[in-house]
Amino acid sequence: MTVITMTREMGSRGSRVADEVCARLGLRHVERGLPRASPREIVELAAVGDVLIRGWGANYVLETIMHVIRVRVTAPMEARLQNVCMRMQSLDVERCRREIEASDRNHLAVIQQMCGVDTWQDPSHYHLVLDTSRDSIDACARRIIELAERPGFHPTTGSLRMLESCLAAPRRMLREAAASLGD
Repeated sequence: MTVITMTREMGSRGSRVADEVCARLGLRHVERGLPRASPREIVELAAVGDVLIRGWGANYVLETIMHVIRVRVTAPMEARLQNVCMRMQSLDVERCRREIEASDRNHLAVIQQMCGVDTWQDPSHYHLVLDTSRDSIDACARRIIELAERPGFHPTTGSLRMLESCLAAPRRMLREAAASLGD
């Protein structure tokens, strides 16, 4: 029951890393981060398991679930520019830079608003930070797979209970609110 969350910078080739990991481990690749998915939807995906959730904030939503692997894929701006310009088939480097900078600002705004975190780039929020300018897609995928094979990232009774607790929390809060109103 492997669960991986992945956040990536625009132009870092994180999507390709995610595709490779999913192909090798037989995981579903779900692009569902905040705000497109609710925290509850992210927890539900994790509860089913065998999934790589690529999107903003999933690592924060699932940070208390000990078997969930939290990965960040990054690259220096120059590499990101090259990748984005190639993908956009554009020679306008400044246009590509504006796209990247807008994506980074939006990512930060969503994480600040929904998770109360000042920087999504802080490596302490992740088990693994990969720089695709230094390693190939294959090498990055292998490092994630090696982490997934470690016993510390296999579900335990405690981590599965924590997932169940996260799923029950909204229902429990509704029951408690109704009880306080005398319903």
